[in-house]
Amino acid sequence: MSFGNVVTGTISASRTLTLSNTGTGGATGIAVAVATTSTPTTPNQFARAGGTCGTTLAAGASCTITVTFSPTTAGAKTGTVTITASVTVSGSPVALSGTGVAATVSASLTPPTWNATCTGAACTGLLTAPTQILTLTNTGNATLTGITQGVLGGTNANQWTITRPLSTCGPAGGGQMLGQTTLAPGASCIVTVRCINPNKQSLFTIEERVALAREVVEPFDNVDVQAFEGLTVHFVRRIGARIILRGLRTLSDMEYEFSMTLTNNRLDPEVETVFLMADGEYSHVSSGLIKQVARFGGGDALDKFVPPELIAPIMTKMLSISEL
Repeated sequence: MSFGNVVTGTISASRTLTLSNTGTGGATGIAVAVATTSTPTTPNQFARAGGTCGTTLAAGASCTITVTFSPTTAGAKTGTVTITASVTVSGSPVALSGTGVAATVSASLTPPTWNATCTGAACTGLLTAPTQILTLTNTGNATLTGITQGVLGGTNANQWTITRPLSTCGPAGGGQMLGQTTLAPGASCIVTVRCINPNKQSLFTIEERVALAREVVEPFDNVDVQAFEGLTVHFVRRIGARIILRGLRTLSDMEYEFSMTLTNNRLDPEVETVFLMADGEYSHVSSGLIKQVARFGGGDALDKFVPPELIAPIMTKMLSISEL
């Protein structure tokens, strides 16, 4: 029975021996001894790990003996499984062999490079923007541990985003549903990266946006504005709600929202999403369009697209950017 190569300090998968009583009478006094025959003989490199064999076996019956290999040092090892009983056991002792190998910790991320740019309208859709799946594979012979979620870096990190719901490397959380913090030899996990338009940046800080939104909805007593971090479904649950209202403008919005709705439903099936179609007068309006109108048309042009309370703050912000 061969165990092949096993990393030193670890335990192999178990191997199974089958003991069968081929006689017409019951066998008694069954004993199993596992020993190492290679030098040094101690500590024992092989061990009985379990099985169904006891001290007796009826005529025509069978039982199992499982054995593992746990090398303490590198090199070839040999051993035996000796089975004795009230009758002669044919095939005993069974020869064991295995080789201890030093642990090699290594991993690869493929593909090593990906060149893509995203400047058009397609970059606004989760399903339409250029996307690449990066695969992290354990190429060593030992378990890879301490795997974290992917992090963007470099001088152009703002041109990419990690799609957490479609990634598995690292612990679950932050939108990532499945988590893998360890990888067995040969196993892999993925990080899904999407190219985005670096020009699509928020004009206002989160605090400024909350303040402006509260000013706009002030006449409505049943509307509250709150900022949150983390998953939307978690926020919905925290405030005691059950329904998410989402606005749709174009087909590209639908593709993105469809993916997010499926993800939210997987995270919390009791939270429903309701879509509201934009009026045709505003279905073409986007943040990028508002910025262009403000830059080239001024406040007089903005009043056709945004509430009056937002015109002055937008123009002030655009002026401060142009002066940088």
